[in-house]
Amino acid sequence: TIHGVYWRQIRLLYGPFLGEAAKLAERELLRGINAITTVTMEAAEHYRSLGFDVRHIPNAIDLSELPESRERVSDPQITYLGRLSREKGVDLLVEAALRGVKGLVIAGDGPLRSLVEHAARRKLLKFLGPLPRWKALKILAGSDIAILPSREEGVSTVLLEAMALKIPVVATRVGGTIEVVRDGYDAVLIDPRVEEVEEAVRTLLEDRGLARKLAENAYRRVISTFSWDIVQRQYLKLYHRLLSHL
Repeated sequence: TIHGVYWRQIRLLYGPFLGEAAKLAERELLRGINAITTVTMEAAEHYRSLGFDVRHIPNAIDLSELPESRERVSDPQITYLGRLSREKGVDLLVEAALRGVKGLVIAGDGPLRSLVEHAARRKLLKFLGPLPRWKALKILAGSDIAILPSREEGVSTVLLEAMALKIPVVATRVGGTIEVVRDGYDAVLIDPRVEEVEEAVRTLLEDRGLARKLAENAYRRVISTFSWDIVQRQYLKLYHRLLSHL
């Protein structure tokens, strides 16, 4: 299962030389695979263009795992959960905090951890470090906004969890995110630029009616399309087909 276009992520993080090397290595690896799935339609189309037989099966969440209680550590509470890295746009959140955005809460680990810790020491944001999943979900459930400022993305589990918890979402127009949510209907979609982060956060904090409408629409979408009760059937169908050819 491929989450996004792998070599593009390598290129973004490590430059064009390693990106091209990853592209070649990836093609060789995929030639020996019995079945390939992608969580985004964009990635499925890319790998099909390379001659691979690929099925698109979206990411999903188990709705029974969502917490019943909520936890607030900031007011307002604008939460990012995930890897602390450039492809996830965490540096944009630090820059937004420097520009005066209040209430940012970040949890996770990764190569940009020292940058986030430095901002937290300056009281620009709250950094909770890596959290167990149950704790992270309680923080997410208590949030006013969930934010995903990625430069590259497959289908974020945190995005789906925020939708299921009825937390309004600000996310970037990248990868599988634009296949899951629609701007102005079930999320606010932006380009990965700090000015747009600021504007989107301000809009949702000031217009709580809009925030509630987006959250309700997003909730209906995630339970109808992105729950494991639905998605697992597609995987089981694929597994049965593979087993029948052994």
